[in-house]
Amino acid sequence: MGELWFAIKSFVVALFFLWVMQFRIGEVTLEEKATDWIESSRASNQIREMAAAAVQVAHQGVEQIYMWLAGEHEARPEKRSSRSGRH
Repeated sequence: MGELWFAIKSFVVALFFLWVMQFRIGEVTLEEKATDWIESSRASNQIREMAAAAVQVAHQGVEQIYMWLAGEHEARPEKRSSRSGRH
């Protein structure tokens, strides 16, 4: 019963928070002000840049794995070692 009571309280608090965020101050709501503040903050911009870099690295990594699995890693002469017989 404790879990159900926690879920109900959480739902009520979330609804209350959403209701408060719809209050208008001047021409905009609190929600719009909060969104603008978050989007313009230095921390969120740094997180956004880090996420974009992580996506780029992940994409390059997956691309390299596909190339390696397809056997394309052997087609690069600069990657071959001296054990391959070619100098």
